[in-house]
Amino acid sequence: MLPMIVGYILCGVICGPYVTDILYPEVINTSATFSMSNVVSNSSLAFIGFCAGSELHFPTLGWGKFKIICRIIATVGLFVVVCGMPIVYFIIEPFMQVFSTEGVSCKIAAAFTICVVEMAGSVIEVLAIYLETKAKGPMTELLLGTTMLTDMTVLTMFAIATNVSIKACPLSSAQISLAATMLSVFASIALWLVGGLLLAAVLQCYLMLPEFGLGLKPALILGTAFALYESMLQLNDVIPELSVNWGTINVDPLIVCMVAATIVNNISDRRERFAEALHALTPWLMPAFFTFVGATLDLNVIADNVAVVPLLFAMRFVALATGTRVATQQMSLDANITQHLWMTIQSQSGVTLGLLTRLGQGQIGQQPWAKTVTAVITGGVVINQLIGPALCRYGIRSAGESHEGDSKEVQEGEMAKGTVEEGGDLQTIVRRVSRSTSLLLRGSN
Repeated sequence: MLPMIVGYILCGVICGPYVTDILYPEVINTSATFSMSNVVSNSSLAFIGFCAGSELHFPTLGWGKFKIICRIIATVGLFVVVCGMPIVYFIIEPFMQVFSTEGVSCKIAAAFTICVVEMAGSVIEVLAIYLETKAKGPMTELLLGTTMLTDMTVLTMFAIATNVSIKACPLSSAQISLAATMLSVFASIALWLVGGLLLAAVLQCYLMLPEFGLGLKPALILGTAFALYESMLQLNDVIPELSVNWGTINVDPLIVCMVAATIVNNISDRRERFAEALHALTPWLMPAFFTFVGATLDLNVIADNVAVVPLLFAMRFVALATGTRVATQQMSLDANITQHLWMTIQSQSGVTLGLLTRLGQGQIGQQPWAKTVTAVITGGVVINQLIGPALCRYGIRSAGESHEGDSKEVQEGEMAKGTVEEGGDLQTIVRRVSRSTSLLLRGSN
């Protein structure tokens, strides 16, 4: 049985304009603010930003483990981004006709953006497999922490990469000075932090509301997220009209949502309520999001660049595996971790598709190559769905950290006696959030 994400995407493709064309054009019109596709996509992107921030609790993670995870992410980034950029520039981009008229600096910036997107993992898939296998052990702890921190890192890098691409691939003859570009990056970061703080305050107010049992908190969080996300996109369109030198200031709504969720998760005493609200939203948002990804997918672009899809997939697979093994060997981690961790981080779905949707919005979405890159990487995500989850499951089992054989009755009896440790706040929240996502992503054993 195929993973259900593939089913949702295929369902969208079948309903889309290239097969049955049963969806009205206004439904999948991403340029209309209140089209069904736009409402679902932007709400889901805000939700993905909240998930990325809510899954990391620094006190639970610990400083020692945090340093190990940072070294793993830095090494993986070296192989995926630094080593991947020349491969994309010299080998992959020549296959893509859309880059034939672009300058050298624009091609380099596009290669940087592509590699950053390819570095993203899949927190949702990892959490689903973590719950399915009842995984527990040192490698599982590294897997959870690395996946969460990687996606936070990628979201930040993507915001910077889009600024670089806007500067390197100007859409008009007006030139933006290098000093203005650098200042705009710092201004963007300041706006992300301020926006995140304000949104965190709003979320905290929602979490303080009494329980009415009507799904009020998830509805308020979702409504605010969509309104904020759409407002920021509109603001990003207005900023270039104010001044040419302000053109690369980008108030990235994904980052703002992630910062807000991180603050709530690490400071608020109601962070578990926030996790429960996200848990309630998951089964409503994510299937619709993946379906609209398929419905808006440009199959003609994939057909024109069919050779690029497996090339990008292979580059990502090898770079992730090599970077992880090199990092774990350099730190002299346990051989069991070195041999199996690389298998478990290959999954790719939610955050990647979220970034690709973001790539089609605002100034970066006006780039001639943005649509082609989005379609090609989406094709790679579909391929990954056939390999990534199964390989992650196999890696956990091979490492001996799967506890699927433990009967539910025995576990409940031990927990009643206080002999089973829950694994700390991080794993408690992970289990709550992942219960909804597991059904979306599980394939056959």
